[in-house]
Amino acid sequence: MDPYRDIVEFYDLEHDAFDDDVSFFANVVQEGPVLEVGCGTGRIVERLARKGLEVVGIDTSGAMLSAARVRLVGLANASVQLMSVQALSLPPRFRTVIWPLNVLWHLPNLEAQVGALRQARSCLVEGGLLVMDLTNPLTLANQHLGDAVQLRFHSQGNGTQLQAFSSTVDSPAEQLLDLSLWYDQTDESGTVRRAITHLPLRYTYRFELELMLLSAGFRPGQTYGSYDLEPYEADSPNLLTVVRAA
Repeated sequence: MDPYRDIVEFYDLEHDAFDDDVSFFANVVQEGPVLEVGCGTGRIVERLARKGLEVVGIDTSGAMLSAARVRLVGLANASVQLMSVQALSLPPRFRTVIWPLNVLWHLPNLEAQVGALRQARSCLVEGGLLVMDLTNPLTLANQHLGDAVQLRFHSQGNGTQLQAFSSTVDSPAEQLLDLSLWYDQTDESGTVRRAITHLPLRYTYRFELELMLLSAGFRPGQTYGSYDLEPYEADSPNLLTVVRAA
C-alpha cells in the first residue's frame, strides 16, 4: 500500500514553504543528468530543471508522482518514474544522484540501505557525485518523546482549517522510528476529515553512513551539519554528505 496515498493533497501545503533543502541541492548540484531518489511531489526536480539540468526522479508512491507530473508540466528536461531504488533499471549515465531528506531512512535495515546505495552507484558515471540529506540522529526533535503528539503545521483559508500532527516512537537499540502522521481538515460547518499514515524509519549515524558509502563504491567525501554547509557537529541539525563514485 502507498503510505502517501491519503496525505498527498496535504503534503505540499506543509512543505512547499520550506525552501532550505531545495536551495541546498540547487547550489551543490552543477552537473546533469541528475537522478533523484525519492523525488516525491517534485519540489527539487522542478528547481534543478529550471536551472537547466536534465533531471529524472524516481519514487515508489504513485500518488506523489501524480502530483509531481502536474508540477512539472512544460519542463521537457524533467521526468519522473515509478521505480524503487532497490530495483533500479537505468543506464550508468548520470553525473549526479541526490537523496533528499531522510529517503535512505525509508529502507528497513542495513542490508537494504547498502544495497540501495550500490544500485545508485551503478547509475553513476565514474567520478559522479552523490549528495545525501539526512537529519542528524543525535538531534532528532522527536526522539525520546515516547508517543507524545506534536503539532507540525497549521493553516487556514477559504473557510477551512488544516492541522498536521505527528507521533513518534523511538527504539534506539534498533535505530528505528515509528512515525505516525495525520492531517485534520475542518470545514466551515465544523466537520473534520482526517487523513493518516504510518512510516517506519531506520536512522543512520555519521560513521555508519561513511562505511556504507565506502562499501557501495564511493570515495570518502565531505560531511556538513547544515544547509549553509557548516561543519558537522554533534548538535548539528543535519547530516549532509557529498561523495564521488570510485
